[in-house]
Amino acid sequence: MLLLALFYCLIIGLLCLIVVLLQQYFMVYSRLQQYKKMQTSEFQRQLKIRDTINIAFKKNQYVSTQLKQQLTIMDEKLPTEDTHEKKLGMFIEKLKKLLHSSLHLLETE
Repeated sequence: MLLLALFYCLIIGLLCLIVVLLQQYFMVYSRLQQYKKMQTSEFQRQLKIRDTINIAFKKNQYVSTQLKQQLTIMDEKLPTEDTHEKKLGMFIEKLKKLLHSSLHLLETE
């Protein structure tokens, strides 16, 4: 009878050990699932950030190209320094000629 009682205690002990091991297994499994969820959410967050950066970069490129186009148009419309200096030189020459001709007229009168 004592042998049977020890056998039952052994079986109950083994069942308790199996229950504890199963609890640990399910705890580890649930942590693994949470980790996978965290990894996927982190991956999705990184993808979202990368997409946002790509969109901002494309907008920046668009704005840069528009600004370059407008600057080239403005450069074409505005006179360069060479033409400005040429016009100034022509104005000075004409002014000199005008002054010489007016002085010449004053001398003759």
